[in-house]
This record gives sequence, structure tokens and C-alpha cells, in this order.
Amino acid sequence: MLAIAKDRQWQRSGLSPYEASRWRESSIHDVEEAIRWRNGRFQPPGAKLWRDEGIEPEAAYRWNDLGFWPSEAKRWSEYGFPPEEGAPWRDEGFLSQDAEEFRT
Repeated sequence: MLAIAKDRQWQRSGLSPYEASRWRESSIHDVEEAIRWRNGRFQPPGAKLWRDEGIEPEAAYRWNDLGFWPSEAKRWSEYGFPPEEGAPWRDEGFLSQDAEEFRT
């Protein structure tokens, strides 16, 4: 019964059956989460990379727009940098841990 309800959610989402299967294959089984990633211009494989690093869709959009890779964004955020603050440091050649030392 639960599987049928989930299938109906995917059908009502506006995603084609092919798109829905691609999201599921990328381990994103929640239709609302898939829509959040898609609305941020992510395809399933790319969204999975960000998700695997523990980064939510809205934050991933900001990091991605500034040219960060998922693992790089995770390191910068672990040192307390939001995307807009980390980008100038990175662009000047700093590593996240060095930037954190200079910032404090």
C-alpha cells in the first residue's frame, strides 16, 4: 500500500517516469527532495554527489554557483564558512583550514 502511494506521489510530481526512475537510481527516493534538487538545476548524479557529502539542496545551489565541488564545499562549511564568505578566500588561494586561522 505504501509503495502505491509513493508511486502516485511521483506521478503527480510532474516528473516523467524516466526522470523519476533516474532520481530513484541515484538513491533519492523522496519526491519532494528530488524536486528541490531539480529546481536547483541539478541532475540526479550531480545531486547524489552533493547529498552524499551531507549538503542540502539549497546550500548546494549556492556552493555550486560559486564553483565549488561537493567535497570542497563540505570542507569549507566544516570550518564555518558559508559559500559567499569561503569563495573569496579560496579564490585567493587559501585552503579552508588556513583561511579559518587567518579569519580568527
